[in-house]
Amino acid sequence: MFTVTNLIETFDRQLQASVSAGTKAEATRDWYFWQLKKLKAAAGSLPAAELRVWHLNEVKITNHFARALRALYGWASDNDLTPKNPFLKLQIPKAGQRERTVSRAELTKLYLACNRQYRRYLFLLAHTMCRPSEIRLLKIEDIDVKNRVIILTDFKGKKARMDGIKARVIPLDRSAVMLITAMLRQGKGPYLFGGLKPWSYTSVRSAMRRARLKAGLNTEGERVVCYTLRHTGATNAMRAGIQTTLLAKIMGHAKVTTTQRYQHPTSVDMVEAIDAIHDRKHR
Repeated sequence: MFTVTNLIETFDRQLQASVSAGTKAEATRDWYFWQLKKLKAAAGSLPAAELRVWHLNEVKITNHFARALRALYGWASDNDLTPKNPFLKLQIPKAGQRERTVSRAELTKLYLACNRQYRRYLFLLAHTMCRPSEIRLLKIEDIDVKNRVIILTDFKGKKARMDGIKARVIPLDRSAVMLITAMLRQGKGPYLFGGLKPWSYTSVRSAMRRARLKAGLNTEGERVVCYTLRHTGATNAMRAGIQTTLLAKIMGHAKVTTTQRYQHPTSVDMVEAIDAIHDRKHR
């Protein structure tokens, strides 16, 4: 009997072959692993061809899970592993908008809950506002310490961008430069994190989960994840008065509307803004 578990494992082997051939990124395979892990736990022993939505009552059908499920069965039907894709008309829930940021005290708790290398990773995320994968896969050759920048020629959304930029320039503050300089002295491979082989998406995600639990941040509501630090940085930049157009360039966004989704003003921010407006009027 060809089970759901067999189907997932076959799909994973195909993804691994695509990664080895350079047609897919390792992060893509990791993303499917985390989504389909839920499917395997809920219905792994069922015949793959008989799986239906009602078998997934115990699974939360999120945007990511629904997309992974449809892609899995679309691939299966295209390769005659199942007679049809029973999830072709499955409604994809809207992706949730992240709103969580961390305070300085919460960030300190995270740092203290990590080992040294992962603490360095989180520190660079917080100080650069990079995408987690940009730091995880960062190569030493892409770092220009003298000019305090990281220059990426391969970056997210490059092909889809209308402005045609050929490189993503990421500025480094002095604290980030000091840390990177110290790490370069100890470097043993092409990657800043991992040396000869970069850290995997899975290992980074697992380390954050452990740190979040140890720091006591795994409470109700939106979880603190690596991307939370990018949202935190954008929100702090807004509070510091950094123009959104400049911040968009720092974050690697083609549109300021994307950057605005990373800024989360609180009621305190709004009160301070209205005070600042009226203070200027009375001068």
